[in-house]
Amino acid sequence: MNHEATDGDSEFHTDSRYAIVAGWLILPALYLLFNLFTVSSVILSFNPLDMRGQDLIVYIIYLLLTVYYFYIAYNWIKRKKRLPLLIIIAYIINILINISAWLAGMGGLLGIGISVLWIVYFVRSRRVKATFIR
Repeated sequence: MNHEATDGDSEFHTDSRYAIVAGWLILPALYLLFNLFTVSSVILSFNPLDMRGQDLIVYIIYLLLTVYYFYIAYNWIKRKKRLPLLIIIAYIINILINISAWLAGMGGLLGIGISVLWIVYFVRSRRVKATFIR
């Protein structure tokens, strides 16, 4: 691990340019990239002019998510202090999507549990608080 213990408290060395993906932060970073790729591929694969009703609503939601994920990525790279809140909102959106898929019989509950764990991590982690400070 990349920290030193001093008087029972940990001090994380976050001066490195790779601190934004150090430790457990690599997993939410990969989650963000995967979701960004997924929603972007949907946006680029379909023509909204050919859509109607629910399909068009889903397309618009994915378009908004694409913009939101790019905004999160920007804040992640710039190490903005608001990043934990933005990523928690993204996980809440993921929970809502998973619940709707589960209610429609198309998904499991594992994604909900994983999202809840990451929300707890971003709320309680000292590394997150030490890394995203600008």
